Amino acid sequence: SASHRSRALLATAGIQHRFDTVVDGDDRERWHRSSGPDPAPLRQAAGRLRATPLRTAVVVAAPTWVTAARRGGFGTVFGLDRAGRTDHAVELYERGADHVVRGLTELLPSA
Repeated sequence: SASHRSRALLATAGIQHRFDTVVDGDDRERWHRSSGPDPAPLRQAAGRLRATPLRTAVVVAAPTWVTAARRGGFGTVFGLDRAGRTDHAVELYERGADHVVRGLTELLPSA
C-alpha cells in the first residue's frame, strides 16, 4: 500500500492476521523511493513472502498501480473499485487488471 496507515487500517478491519507481509508508505520512505507507481515495493513484498512476482497476486486501487504491477511481472492483479464506478473499473481493466472487486472481502472465502 502507498498508505502510511495500512497496518492500522488492516487491524481496524480485523483482517491483519490474513496477511503474511505488508509493504506500505513507511517502507517506501525507508527505501527512499518516490511516491509514484513503481513495481519495486511490490516486488519487495513478494520477496518477503519468498515468492516470485509471477506467483503473487497484487491488489491496487489506482490504475497507474495496475500498470506498475504489470511492469513488475505479477501473475494476478486485482483492481479495487471501492465506489463501484463503471468508468474506474473499465480503466482498471484497460491497464491490465485481471479482476476488479469493490472490496477486499470479495477476496475472502465464503463463510
